Amino acid sequence: MQNYNIMASSSETGHNKNVANFDSAYQILEEMGALYTISNPNLFLVNLQPKKVSLGTTIKILNDKKPNKVNPDTAEVEAISTS
Repeated sequence: MQNYNIMASSSETGHNKNVANFDSAYQILEEMGALYTISNPNLFLVNLQPKKVSLGTTIKILNDKKPNKVNPDTAEVEAISTS
């Protein structure tokens, strides 16, 4: 049996998409106003709001830590090609 090492993709977007979907759902529930009635207190908007803020903050921190893929300067390319 072969053992494969699988690395995570550096272009993973799942977490950002999940947070965006949560934000969209939260906005829809806000717009529903009094029509949004639920028996589970964990799903009250007042209880979901701190999670929304926390998720947004966490994703911003993670995105700030992600390396930027920038094109090299022309000087760098010339220095590499002449060496």
